[in-house]
Amino acid sequence: ALPICSLQESESRHRFVIEHAVDGIFQNALDHTTTAMNPALAAMLGYTNAYVALADWPGFLLESFVDAGRRTELQSLLGKQDVVRGFEYQLQRRGGSRLWCSLTLRARRDRPGRLLGYAGYIRDISQYKMAEKLVREQADFINRSHHSIMVTDLHGRFTFWNKGSERVFGYRAEEILGQKEDLIAGSNASHLHEIAATVHTKGEWRGELSLVAKSGQPVIAEVHFSLIRDEKGTPTARLGIASDVTIKKQLEERSFHAQRMDNLGLLAAGIAHDLNNTLTPILLSTQMLFDHVADDQGRQMLELVQASARRGSDLVKEILKQSSQAAGEIRRL
Repeated sequence: ALPICSLQESESRHRFVIEHAVDGIFQNALDHTTTAMNPALAAMLGYTNAYVALADWPGFLLESFVDAGRRTELQSLLGKQDVVRGFEYQLQRRGGSRLWCSLTLRARRDRPGRLLGYAGYIRDISQYKMAEKLVREQADFINRSHHSIMVTDLHGRFTFWNKGSERVFGYRAEEILGQKEDLIAGSNASHLHEIAATVHTKGEWRGELSLVAKSGQPVIAEVHFSLIRDEKGTPTARLGIASDVTIKKQLEERSFHAQRMDNLGLLAAGIAHDLNNTLTPILLSTQMLFDHVADDQGRQMLELVQASARRGSDLVKEILKQSSQAAGEIRRL
């Protein structure tokens, strides 16, 4: 048998550990009335003293559940098994505030196996739940984004693919995760490898890339790649954010083509006006010269000049008409 002093020292150490633990530790009778609790649990419940908490709220375990359905679920589990681990629920403290908790309970039995009660501990996981909620909200925000957001490992294999990427490239996440980025690079795979090397050395890359969707259609994208590092600064992955500018580029090309055609039309109209100004005096002069030329050969020469000038004038009018119609078509574009 251990000496009395050794038993006292052991008991003192255990008491010290329980009283200074950050988790709430308690012991319940068979009816779940609490018979002992440490200061950490009293603080979780909203008390400054464990003795006051025991006297004021001995039935806290079942009475503090915010969700009655979770309480029923716990009671059902205790009816089937001696140990319940990591049971998460919301606890309502004295005064009405709430905590997210993780509960672990173990049945206490005597030597013949009769159930005497329960011992357990409660851990405050409110901060973890807040972080979990934040992660869910961020994931939802990322998935709602119209931009393609993707993550690859350092070998170029996709490890994250948001809904925006599905809309831009047509691949579902389950189709592309684990695949290499060459899948969307098309004929620009070597250029993409050069970009990956630049990201690794400089930390980021911005620019325009011609990529390929699942359908085989080209996707012109404005892309920003950046290097992801761990807490030690070691590169672990690459983050890519791509904006599909295919339609924008097509509209810009159409606008440029229309502007170019408009400029050509204006140039043609200007030349036509100049020609018309040149031909008008010729027509007028030939008409006047008919009154001064009597011989047949001379008149034939004048008729030839007059016919050529009229033909040129008709061509000028047609050019002006066509350029005016083309300008109208371009403006409608």
